[in-house]
Amino acid sequence: MTQASVMPDLRYRAFISYSHQDKYWASWLHKALETYAIPKRLIGQTTAAGVIPKRLAPIFRDRDELASATDLGRKVNEALAQSANLIVICSPRSAASRWVNEEVLAFKRLGRSEHIFCLIVDGEPNATESPCRDAEECFANALRYQLGADGALSRERTEPIAADARTGKDGKTNAKLKLIAGMLDVGFDTLKQRELQRRNRRMVTITALALVVMLMTTALAVVAFRAQRLAEHERNQAEGLINFMLGDLNTKLQAVNHLDIIDDVADKAMRYFSSLDESEVTKDSLAQRAKALQLIGSVREEQGKLPEARRAFEDSQRLMQPLVARYPHNPQWQIALADSYSWLGMVAWDHGDLPQSLLQFRMAAPLVESVVREHPEKLDWLKHLGWLHNNIGHVLEERGQLSEAQKEYGIVLQIYRKLVEVVPDDRRYRTELGHAYDNLAGISYSLGDLAAAQGDASQELAIWQPLAQQDANDNSVQLYLARANAMLAKVMQARGQGSASVAALENSLTIGNRLLAADPTSTDVISDVASYSRGLAHGLRMNGDAARAEQLLRNALTIYTQLVAKVPDEPAWQANLAESHLELSRLTWKKGDVSSASASAEMARSLIGAVMQKHSDYSRAPPLLAESDITLGQLQMASGNLPGATAHWETALKILEQANGPASDPRLAFLKPRAVALCLLGKTSEATPVIAKLDKLGYRDAQYLQSIDATPCHSLHASRDIAVSAEATTPH
Repeated sequence: MTQASVMPDLRYRAFISYSHQDKYWASWLHKALETYAIPKRLIGQTTAAGVIPKRLAPIFRDRDELASATDLGRKVNEALAQSANLIVICSPRSAASRWVNEEVLAFKRLGRSEHIFCLIVDGEPNATESPCRDAEECFANALRYQLGADGALSRERTEPIAADARTGKDGKTNAKLKLIAGMLDVGFDTLKQRELQRRNRRMVTITALALVVMLMTTALAVVAFRAQRLAEHERNQAEGLINFMLGDLNTKLQAVNHLDIIDDVADKAMRYFSSLDESEVTKDSLAQRAKALQLIGSVREEQGKLPEARRAFEDSQRLMQPLVARYPHNPQWQIALADSYSWLGMVAWDHGDLPQSLLQFRMAAPLVESVVREHPEKLDWLKHLGWLHNNIGHVLEERGQLSEAQKEYGIVLQIYRKLVEVVPDDRRYRTELGHAYDNLAGISYSLGDLAAAQGDASQELAIWQPLAQQDANDNSVQLYLARANAMLAKVMQARGQGSASVAALENSLTIGNRLLAADPTSTDVISDVASYSRGLAHGLRMNGDAARAEQLLRNALTIYTQLVAKVPDEPAWQANLAESHLELSRLTWKKGDVSSASASAEMARSLIGAVMQKHSDYSRAPPLLAESDITLGQLQMASGNLPGATAHWETALKILEQANGPASDPRLAFLKPRAVALCLLGKTSEATPVIAKLDKLGYRDAQYLQSIDATPCHSLHASRDIAVSAEATTPH
């Protein structure tokens, strides 16, 4: 029986084994795992660890849950047998613990050695191998040696799978994510990227929220000193809240991902507000109550409890609306109301309700704009405005409203230009400016504004290059630099600048391989290297270097095949695998192997067809499916099967029309296959306006030119002469 079939029958997602001297760590890990919200796109996918659930609960925390058991050993073994994974909190205390060693042994005897994960919190792994350092060892013996055939520990060493929570190592958050990635059998970067995205989306709002909550201490301190007007229990509650905020909140809230702290703040605040007499309820206390509700909502949203989060934000909104209407010049309250709208937008976005998300973000934006106009010196509020317009742009882009999204990204660009101008040495602002150019380059490319796309990509590159030189060890900037080169290469290829495109992709691949050598487990880097390899293979094929093109393409196919096997329902990886097979089809066709080329094209069509069935709104799928049918038709024609070729080309047109209606879609991804399919079918009158539009956009892609020149449409465009001059054009 496979692990995937065993997993659902087990009672516990994991068993935490630890020394009671490390009880703090066990408590933290137990809560962190059970409250972790698994990314929605992963839920329901099948990996080697089974079907990915919505939650990791329940987690078994060994002896604490068996305090009343009369037969402790038997109960522990039963719990181990009912646990899919064993997590060992590793320290010199646990290494010396008989309980921990026995629990690891028992779990190994169940045949689940591959599902043992370690969390290093203190000491040193394998310290016993160094003279006089036995006391520092953090791995129990049962972790360091393999199990023999007789069920006892052998002398053969093994290397435990470990996340390191120590300062200067992974840290608590990354260690937690590494453990979860191992338990679910997904890439660490799949979870890390989600964590970064959500943190970036939440950072501005939660930071502002934390600052306002800290200001509550001042107001509540006044309440604490009004002893003559407050009952004793009210004063005690106020003082308790003040002490809590000045203590735990002041020292811990900087780590905004600590849901337990934020939850405690909100709970304490709401209990205080509930205790107030009606005569003590003031406009300030109402505003503070609204902030506490936002804290509650932010925790619920992070926990994936979207209905509860929405209710808390709606309650906060109802409190703030009349206050802002009555006091329209109070900037903190305007920001607080905007935060309520923004949070409701985030909840709607997480729920897939893009229209409602857009509505809420657009209600928030004028409030923040008003505050920024009145207080231009407040850079954090200006950054908040940039965050809002960025979210509006992303929602519009997801809805296919590309021109409107482009306008929003333009606003974001202007905001971060101003911030960089005011604080030129702030690395965060320059990073956000780089992302703003990246957003604009991508959307300009999609809309066919290739000159603007190349300009934006060049500007983005000019931001990442000095940042990378300033700190060569900042791998995130190196990652962005590689991607910026790839974006520029994509645009230059579309404009007919083939040699320059290949050079830019060579840069991307060099950086990607260097990052991969530094962290061979990074899914993001692995996927990027495959993308650069595929893109470079296309360019080299068009330049006549078929041998190296095939080598790079085989590497890309291997990587994407492994990624898809790991996460079968990730549409982007399936699409990338399909695109790689399509490129292989063209390469093998060029070598004269029509049969292998047809098999690769069929594979591409099958893969992208499966994506369309599961993800009907995935915008890359229709044009890629059409490209597959176009290539299959060309291969049928090469084999002398005109009816078969015609059927494939007609299918390609139908796919594009069904996806976007009869009118030509403005995106290049749809225009190119539409033009080629019409030309191959001899429908020159219908093809003429599409080709004219592509010519006007400056589209000079070499693959497109070859396809058009082999059809009756060869005389309809002037692209080839223009492409020759474009090849010599240097990017600005």
